[in-house]
Amino acid sequence: METEKYCGCGCGKVVSRRFLPGHQARVRNLNRENNPHWKGGRYINDDGYVLVYMPGHKGAMQNGYVREHIVFAEKALGRELPQKAQVHHPEGNENNGAIIICEGQQYHRLLHMRHNAYLASGNPNFRKCRFCKEYDDPKNLYIRQREREGWIIYHKKCENKQHRERNRCDRIKRIPE
Repeated sequence: METEKYCGCGCGKVVSRRFLPGHQARVRNLNRENNPHWKGGRYINDDGYVLVYMPGHKGAMQNGYVREHIVFAEKALGRELPQKAQVHHPEGNENNGAIIICEGQQYHRLLHMRHNAYLASGNPNFRKCRFCKEYDDPKNLYIRQREREGWIIYHKKCENKQHRERNRCDRIKRIPE
């Protein structure tokens, strides 16, 4: 019978090698500040967000890092962010320092929708047709709410064209060989 090997750092986890990945640094005391690659607990992740090392923070990930813009927002508020609050970056750049604190995801989406409309058409009140993807004045669009899909915004002529296309494809499929 083979005996179990434990990680050499003393964490008590069973391993097939001497150390779990990254645990050898614990033995040599090269964690965080003692490691020559330590950058002060601050780095940029793959999504472009600056992360800061704050293991005691309520919103810290498993590795102890928190997104820096959340820390800035909390400092500006003078307290923790409310549970459903989201931080919006007006220019789309996560690292430029300008932030807006949104009370929820719905308002955050509205800001993005208006920003995209402004960039595409010069008018933040315009909406995008779901079929042709063109921005237009809401007066020229039909706006309906569906239970599962939310708001449906479209030009009537685009919807008709879509239905004609779909019906044409259905007729082609039904032709017997």
